[in-house]
Amino acid sequence: MSNDNTGDPAAPPYTGPDYGLGDDNALAHDLQQRDWRNEPRTHNLTRMGLRKAPEAPTLAALSPEMAAPIREQLARMPADQRAAKEPQLVLQSIRKASEDARILTGLGAGATPLAKAQVNIAYRERELERRIDGWSQRLNEVKGYQGLIDPDTGKPVIDPATGQPKMDPTYIMTTGAREAGTAEMQELVRQLAVLRGPEGDRELERALAETVKLEKERRQQREDLEEVDRRAAAMVREDDINRRAEAKARNLRSTLG
Repeated sequence: MSNDNTGDPAAPPYTGPDYGLGDDNALAHDLQQRDWRNEPRTHNLTRMGLRKAPEAPTLAALSPEMAAPIREQLARMPADQRAAKEPQLVLQSIRKASEDARILTGLGAGATPLAKAQVNIAYRERELERRIDGWSQRLNEVKGYQGLIDPDTGKPVIDPATGQPKMDPTYIMTTGAREAGTAEMQELVRQLAVLRGPEGDRELERALAETVKLEKERRQQREDLEEVDRRAAAMVREDDINRRAEAKARNLRSTLG
């Protein structure tokens, strides 16, 4: 069966997730499946002098900082597997660096609102993770160790597993500073959970609805342009037929006259 008199087959009924957009749920689902990594970039890589990574890159393609963990990983592998595994690991590292750069710089003007929201949320997640990691490192910086004393006996506490005195770390930060830092880190963890939960979900829902609206407008514009082309061609054809018919009519009139 067709959905109109054009003979085009009707689309099967949509049975996927409900995005709360009624008849536009199928379009929303299609847009939701798109990968933001395929969206326009903020920079033209060719103009920046950058080229695509080779199909089988080696460690020489990476900076020393990026190559170091891969060298360690390869060193733990059987020697006969390293040559085949090296290009895979290097390519993964290059793609990860490219993804990180795109998250930091954002997407181009032609990217969809949904893709921009996805990248913006990913950027904020990484910033929160970076700050949480920073606090974790600072809170756990140790300047030394001291023996743990039993408050009841006043004697050192012995670790039964080792037979040695138990040692407590002495942190660089003061107790008050560590308490304040712990509270700050917990707040950042809470913000990250909210961003990955209801806050991020709301932002993505709004961006998806906006993207659906924009995509419908773009499709309508494309359909209008196609219709303009079709009608223009039909008008040219009609004019041509009219001219030819008029010429033939003149010939007929002269013959009959």
